[in-house]
Amino acid sequence: MKVAKDYGEISSYHYYPEVERCPYCGGELERSHAVWSKTIVSLEQVAKVTNWGYRCVNRETTCPKPDEVYRSVLADGLALKNYTFGLAVIVFVGQQRFGEHRSLGEIHQSLESHGVSISERRVTDYMGEYEVLLKCAQGAKLQA
Repeated sequence: MKVAKDYGEISSYHYYPEVERCPYCGGELERSHAVWSKTIVSLEQVAKVTNWGYRCVNRETTCPKPDEVYRSVLADGLALKNYTFGLAVIVFVGQQRFGEHRSLGEIHQSLESHGVSISERRVTDYMGEYEVLLKCAQGAKLQA
């Protein structure tokens, strides 16, 4: 069984949808549930982040999309789904490797000096993730 890491005392952040009203019926939104809650490791800190889901108060009556869940786009942009290390760490790894032409060891050392405890294997994985994100971003530009 995998044992969870203990980061000690860490900050906790709660994110809420950027919209306050239902775009379909104009009703107010009320908190429904935590869409996700996880520990995210960034270059600056380790934090417990919760993204709260909201639903329209008119679910039972007039709302045409009663099951729609609204969540924070900002929170969703902090880390990829099922990842502990934030997007800033992945981008840092990619920029160090492909922009600065640093070696795996140099990138690993640089992350450690930022206080990010990460294995060299994970750094290698994130080089690949960076390439995927880069290709996705380029594809989005081509279609725009």
